[in-house]
Amino acid sequence: MSGYDDVRKVRDQQGQDGNWDYTPYMRGLYNGLECALAIMEGRDPEYRDEPAGGYREARAVPIDPADPQNWPVPA
Repeated sequence: MSGYDDVRKVRDQQGQDGNWDYTPYMRGLYNGLECALAIMEGRDPEYRDEPAGGYREARAVPIDPADPQNWPVPA
């Protein structure tokens, strides 16, 4: 596997919904990987803008870990 393939795999993983659109930092990480891959491939990068509905972090519903209903297994 070439360095291009390694960077592409990491960029593609970071580009999944729920990763790149969670916070501004995560979008910046995606765009940085896209920039690096574009340089390696000799093309213009295709940057992502802020998600239309806002970042997922701002839309996340906080959960109370003390509430047994939020536990991963039945109480």
